[in-house]
Amino acid sequence: MNAKSGSLLLRDGMATPMLSGIFIPARDGFDHSINALRALAVTIVVLFHFQVAGFDFGFIGVDVFFVISGYLMTTIIFSGLNRRSFTLWSFYRARFTRIYPALATLCAVVLVGGYFLIPPFDYERIGNQIFAAALFYSNVVFWQQEGYFNTGSEYKMLLHTWSLSVEWQFYMIYPIALLVVEKVALLRRIRTPLLWAGFLLSLGLCIYASGWKPSAAFFLLPTRAWEMLLGGLLAVHRETILRNAFLAKAALYGGLALLLSMVVLHDGAWPNAYALLPTLGAALVIGSGHVSGVAGRFVPIHYLGLWSYSIYLWHWPVAVMMRFGEVIQDPRWIVVGLGLSVLLGFLSYTLVEVPAQNFFRRGGGVSKTALAAVLIGIPILSGVAVSRSGGMPARVSPEIVLADGAAAEMNPSRSNCLSDSSDGRALADCVLGTGPVKAFLMGDSHADAVATGLVEALAGHGSVRVFALSGCPSMVGVGSYKSVECGIFNRLVFKRLKTEDPSIPLVIVNRADYGPETLTNDFMAAQVASFDEVLQPRLDFGTPVENGRGTFACGASRYRKVFMLRPVPAPGSYLPRHVAYSLMWTGKAPAVQFSRTAYDSTFRKANRLIDRLAEDCGITPIDSFEAFCPPGGSCEAAPGGHPLFYDDNHLNEFGNKRLVPAFRSALLGSPS
Repeated sequence: MNAKSGSLLLRDGMATPMLSGIFIPARDGFDHSINALRALAVTIVVLFHFQVAGFDFGFIGVDVFFVISGYLMTTIIFSGLNRRSFTLWSFYRARFTRIYPALATLCAVVLVGGYFLIPPFDYERIGNQIFAAALFYSNVVFWQQEGYFNTGSEYKMLLHTWSLSVEWQFYMIYPIALLVVEKVALLRRIRTPLLWAGFLLSLGLCIYASGWKPSAAFFLLPTRAWEMLLGGLLAVHRETILRNAFLAKAALYGGLALLLSMVVLHDGAWPNAYALLPTLGAALVIGSGHVSGVAGRFVPIHYLGLWSYSIYLWHWPVAVMMRFGEVIQDPRWIVVGLGLSVLLGFLSYTLVEVPAQNFFRRGGGVSKTALAAVLIGIPILSGVAVSRSGGMPARVSPEIVLADGAAAEMNPSRSNCLSDSSDGRALADCVLGTGPVKAFLMGDSHADAVATGLVEALAGHGSVRVFALSGCPSMVGVGSYKSVECGIFNRLVFKRLKTEDPSIPLVIVNRADYGPETLTNDFMAAQVASFDEVLQPRLDFGTPVENGRGTFACGASRYRKVFMLRPVPAPGSYLPRHVAYSLMWTGKAPAVQFSRTAYDSTFRKANRLIDRLAEDCGITPIDSFEAFCPPGGSCEAAPGGHPLFYDDNHLNEFGNKRLVPAFRSALLGSPS
């Protein structure tokens, strides 16, 4: 039969019958194995981002994309160099044509849609993200904001553009480096060893940084370049694999096995040493060539691969909007979101990617320059305008502005008082209020969240010295937690508590649910003696974390009066967003109330710890629930549409004033 009919596949001189329409005919110059890998990568990434059970390893799809990109770019550059036809301009133009039109379209749709659907707080941040994405440095922005896997990142509309920024930065540097090597005879002779050296250097830096600065290891080019250089090494050595049929098949099956390893080997800060397995697997599958072409020609896989870039671009904003609408946990909505992502990917590929590439290939110089200027200029200028306007608050009602603005109501001195990351090696000099210091406040970000409430409680009596380190439980025996120098910080504070005026009381405020499940991988038990020679555990709470917290509080009570704030009732959702989006999308404010039953169930363990410390160590608890839900009073988490929290668990400046009477009663003996 005619090969164009699709009913026969010719391989190794043999005619293999096929069901018509199920497989795409093989095409010269089109690598179906790479297309299949693209389909695999985008599928697992999308399923991960939609929180589909069993795909918690899906973020590794980006690593696979990097390997593919490195292979293709190296192949293009070396082919051009060998033909003496390679120019930087043609290379950058081709990359721009491939990436930018769909990205600019996404930015435009997000900006226009956001104008009608997104409250100012998030819309302002979308403007910042679009500006950074359009200039390909969003990876640096998100790195500075610390985190891809934390909860706040789930609401960043263009978070996924970090990978495009890494790739573009690689595209800018890599061909220049290869051109320099090509021009210098000595370097040209060792071109392959230089690629190996770059690969090993970047890999080593990545593994080191994953334990030291995991956010940097995840987002930045120097710690990601090895994945693209691995693809580059494949481009150099692929012909060796393809010349041997047995080696090609071994590469295929070995590569598939290594790819499967990501299902179980994806723990810890990523990318770490485990990342070498799926990336090497991807490289081997590509290296196997058309041995893997059959799977790549299966129609669904073929088109998922073709549309993969556009699907990747569009799926994340869909997932974020589902989070804003609080339906991301609903299986029915997940199915809708997945289908919509594929549909938008298809439309973007068909209506934007292909026409744009054809236009830039055939259009005149002036028209191509004009279109490029529009594609670049609109997202940059629009992003700046939205950001500088504060998210254009005039377009929404005052009620939405009030609810939405609660997310920004943080301690005005937060940047000076709340230490972060390795700043834990030194104590910030943070004194809030006026007059002599009359209280010490110690803890994590929750301590910072109540700081001004404590200052108001002491108004007219003195000031508060704050010792706060984000993500750091006040305890003995903790080393690093999320790269925070928590153990060092706690020892420094304890040393101060031993030497400062003993008449100054200490108020400890921590997140309530620190435990083994929270400190997994980063928790390091330490010798109590190394913390303080005379400090010994006086109680046994059954877990190292509780013992560590109890030992710290009991030890501090030897030097001064110690108060501990009981857990503050939590709203159960990101409250400012919950209220603002409800108002914006439905015109009604949601009813969010605290429940005593839910509070007791959620914080039973934390309150039991505080009760035992009160009984055995003289710690004084400061009650919190009735400050937010007084007997016979309102239990609303957003009274009058004004949220009491700036997220789902931290009090804002409006909410922490509810604690003023409790603080004043505990420290001064009078609530008034």
